[in-house]
Amino acid sequence: MTNKIKRYLIEIENTSPLKMGNGKEGIEGITQWENRAVIHGTSIAGVFRDFLMKNKKSADRIDLIFPEYKDSKEKNKRISPLYFYDTYSNEQLNDKDFICRPHIKINRKRGTVEDKQLLREYHIKEGQKFKLILELKGIHLKDDEYNVIDQSVKEFINALGAGNILLGSHTTFGFGAFRGEQYFEKEYYLFNEKDLNEYLEEYLDEDSTLYEKLSQGSGSGIKIKKEDTDKITIRFKAKCKDGLMIKGKEEKEGYKTSYQEEKGFIIPSSTIKGIVRSYSEKIYETLGKCVDELDDVYGVMLKDPDQELKSKIEAKKGKLIFSDCKINYDEKKGLAVYNRIAIDRFTGGVKDGSVFSEKVVIPNEALEFRVTMHENAKKAIPLLILTFRDMGFGYLTIGSGNNVGYGRLRGESIEIEEPHGKIYKVDFKDGVLEGQTEKFQEYIKLLHEK
Repeated sequence: MTNKIKRYLIEIENTSPLKMGNGKEGIEGITQWENRAVIHGTSIAGVFRDFLMKNKKSADRIDLIFPEYKDSKEKNKRISPLYFYDTYSNEQLNDKDFICRPHIKINRKRGTVEDKQLLREYHIKEGQKFKLILELKGIHLKDDEYNVIDQSVKEFINALGAGNILLGSHTTFGFGAFRGEQYFEKEYYLFNEKDLNEYLEEYLDEDSTLYEKLSQGSGSGIKIKKEDTDKITIRFKAKCKDGLMIKGKEEKEGYKTSYQEEKGFIIPSSTIKGIVRSYSEKIYETLGKCVDELDDVYGVMLKDPDQELKSKIEAKKGKLIFSDCKINYDEKKGLAVYNRIAIDRFTGGVKDGSVFSEKVVIPNEALEFRVTMHENAKKAIPLLILTFRDMGFGYLTIGSGNNVGYGRLRGESIEIEEPHGKIYKVDFKDGVLEGQTEKFQEYIKLLHEK
């Protein structure tokens, strides 16, 4: 038996919005403790288990780390040797740390907005730092078992610090990405009186100075490695000469919508995902394929969240991860106000008191849409290629105002980055795509496979 305990600590910072809790009841729906954002240990444990299941090399380690209680006899029950602690943001949250993101529900058959289906969800903006603690208790483990779990934890920490693991909800919208520069580890030998006393003192330390102690030399600092993954990334770059119409407004509570940020605007990942899914359905219908097959790629929500637990089999998580598109613009000439009037569709006249204004932003550099996936979802690549191709040719627009010339893109390039850094690229030139088109044709042929 090993008879030792090992602690792992890593400071991570969220590089994309973070949503813990439902966020639907204002900021009260965000999980907090004493005005600090909380990531529950149970959530981290769930993500760790999912990481093991997806990693072919470590799939056999699940029973060792998460033992099943199949035997009802108390003496045969085992608990996990790996402990996941709740972690809190270093700083207290204030109003500017909360962002509201409006959502609309689209009727898939008609392609129109469902009446009275505007949803507002809150999340925490990027830039919050957390100190994550994991603890391996090897008291009842054999040496080889201890080493196997230790290796799994290191792989998990590296993947988390490199941004390859997402925490929280809305991960298919790119939420919950983190980065970390290094992590610390320290072993305590329980047969050593000094180590045992030190462990007990640090365990009872209510000031949470353990991270500081390790970073100042009592622990071993290890740099995060960005290891190869089986992820495939699609990048679409385009310019928008005429600008996009921004509909985000200030909430009554005073929190900004996520369309507007401190240094510019964004096109929300949910909007990009909605456009791609809608166009993918049109492609499937044209080919005579079953549209419901796309649920496996894009996911599906519960039809009725209030139904009993058995209805939850209807829910399915998507396999694609969409990222927000950031819009940089020149403040002096890149933002305009577009005044509009509402027309009564029955009489054809102007509605009384119905003048309203919307912002139009003109990007000063190319927009980039990014979608990532694992290799088991590569059949979605042809759908992304065809959607971004038609978007780049101006056949498919972004946002509202397309009838008055807004939201029309002029494509620059589409890139496919395969595992191990292999990149294939095509450029938009005079109405055609030029470059490594053979590889793109190979992917498009996947559409015709069963």
